[in-house]
Amino acid sequence: MAGHGDMHYPLHKSVANFVLSVLVVLPSLLIARKFIADAKHLPPSAFSSPASPPDIDLTAVAAAAADATGGGNPEWWWRVVAWGVRRPIGCVCALFALNVDVLFWVISLLQRSTWLIDPYWTFIPPLILEFYSAHPAASTCAPRARLVRVVLLLWSARLTHSYLRREQWRWGWREDWRFSDMRRQYGRHWWWLSFPLVYVFQHVLLVGLTLPLYAVHASASPLSPLDLLAASLALTGIVTAAVADTQLHAFMTNNDRLRAAGKPSVLLLDSGIWRYSRHPNYFGEQLFWWALALWGWNAGMGWTVVGTVVNSLCMVAVTVLVEKRMRGKEERREMFEAYCRRTSMWVPWFAGKQGKVE
Repeated sequence: MAGHGDMHYPLHKSVANFVLSVLVVLPSLLIARKFIADAKHLPPSAFSSPASPPDIDLTAVAAAAADATGGGNPEWWWRVVAWGVRRPIGCVCALFALNVDVLFWVISLLQRSTWLIDPYWTFIPPLILEFYSAHPAASTCAPRARLVRVVLLLWSARLTHSYLRREQWRWGWREDWRFSDMRRQYGRHWWWLSFPLVYVFQHVLLVGLTLPLYAVHASASPLSPLDLLAASLALTGIVTAAVADTQLHAFMTNNDRLRAAGKPSVLLLDSGIWRYSRHPNYFGEQLFWWALALWGWNAGMGWTVVGTVVNSLCMVAVTVLVEKRMRGKEERREMFEAYCRRTSMWVPWFAGKQGKVE
């Protein structure tokens, strides 16, 4: 759940932040478009398998491209393009560093809120997929690529809807509660600590998690039963997270109504899918990302699972943090401890004998 916010958030601020969220990604889109268009003018020697690029003379390649196009771009740009056609992941890292690490960070300093990174968690993976797909050195199995695109877009749509519903359809209303806590904890040092702790960290997570998308667009191996298994697991993860988030939203909405009526709120959600897992939304997300990792493995690039491993380790830490927060309220502590004893942490499983808390 998110951190601080104003229930009377003005409409004009929401509209302004929506426009900002649309415009802020334009630098990356324009640079990527120019890169892809100009890469077509490179000589054949510039292209090879991006998985193992041989050494080439970038200066010679840049000079040849400049001559072929009549010198419309400076030589340094052609060197960048020649470097980029062999290193797609490097291109993604460079664009992310400029557009998210730096620009998002500057905006957060001006707005005193890191909210912008939250909705872009749902948009960045599809943008990265489109870049890998359009990359001039891409080589893929078309049915697998289409399958991955459909599943990823479903994931993005699900998470976007969940985010906007949670924020009550207000753009930039509030930042994640974990960042709000860190803002209070680090005080006057937060302005510079937010750069590594929020943006560089998200860089590592998102580029790492999307490494299997690179693998899918760097291997033309034929479709196999593992691809269908990965799609099934990914869809299961999406549905599980959607059900969990919907039940959590209904629980929180009902508590809002109870408080508005002057009645005590319900302290714990332990019904529906939450009866079988304390964090079914986290489980659904992890299942989706591990399904994506399976695609990377099946494409012959097992090393692309490294980002998924890092993300799962981070999710363990987040789970510990969330449960510590749940125990923070004295009136809920005993009830939550009993819930923990009978309910699986992540993987949905049959509840213990104690049954539902009244």
